[in-house]
Amino acid sequence: MSITFIIPYYKLEKYLLMRCINSIRPLGNDFDWEIRIIDDGTPKSNASTWIKNINDKRIHYTYIEHQGLGGARNRGIEEATKEYIQMVDSDDYLFTDQLKNALRIIDKKKPDALTFKYEKVYTISIENTKNTDESKIEYEGNAIDYMANNDIPPSSCRYIIKKSAIDNLRFTPGLLHEDEEFSTFIFLKIKTLVATNLHVYAYYQRANSIINSTDTKFILKRFDNLRYILKKIEIQKDKFDPASNTHKAFKRKCDVLSLCIIINLINSNLDWTHIAKELGKLKQMKYYPLHAGQYGARYSFIRYATYTPLSVYLVNKANKIIRNFRNTKLR
Repeated sequence: MSITFIIPYYKLEKYLLMRCINSIRPLGNDFDWEIRIIDDGTPKSNASTWIKNINDKRIHYTYIEHQGLGGARNRGIEEATKEYIQMVDSDDYLFTDQLKNALRIIDKKKPDALTFKYEKVYTISIENTKNTDESKIEYEGNAIDYMANNDIPPSSCRYIIKKSAIDNLRFTPGLLHEDEEFSTFIFLKIKTLVATNLHVYAYYQRANSIINSTDTKFILKRFDNLRYILKKIEIQKDKFDPASNTHKAFKRKCDVLSLCIIINLINSNLDWTHIAKELGKLKQMKYYPLHAGQYGARYSFIRYATYTPLSVYLVNKANKIIRNFRNTKLR
């Protein structure tokens, strides 16, 4: 098997990009791989020089006009020359040994896609995974059957996918949470899936990352985009027979994405007025309060704990107090 690693890059410190690249390079000659770094219009970028100094012909650099994360990933898909593709954000990295195990499974099973676990990391050095479990395959079979009975990873970075299976599917440029859309609709493309317990991905917790923005306008845009994605998934769901597994799979995704929106509201810095408005918009879509569903204990707990706008606001306030207390202790 062969694989292309797609790394979108934009205005990031050199040491983080190099960390990402250097977590892949130990694959050496054991596998047929390449890295495609797509510079998303970084002003006065020095990244091309950094890459040139590595002096590895398997690492390619492309500069494009700024299109956002989705547009950069799309360019990477178009340029990829290998059989499989994996997305890696430039401030994150991969646990090399676990990655090798994943690639060996793909080489043996040859699925359309493989999924894996991730770990949050907080330091700038490359760490070893904390996972001590024996590597195992948790599921192998039809992709839609898996989606109908499991919460699928929302991040595209948690999949290794055949390029031929991706076909004409692309990320929506300029859309926040574009992963939610892509990682849902890819299940209409892939037929066979292998889900593993391998901890392949190191997710760096960076205070100034996009996901951690506290700007109200930006947060409200995130919720607008999440509802847009939810509507697109709902429209796709309604194209299938309600008795079908595909309908069940997309219904599950709609309900779990609604849960994601509620959790994001709980974790946000929004005030009561904004929280009430966001819940009102979700209610108009008939996704609030959360639907009843056999989606696990967390879903059931949050469904009952957030049944009214006031309860969401109170949980949000409690969450802020806890965060402030933790931050105070760390100072």
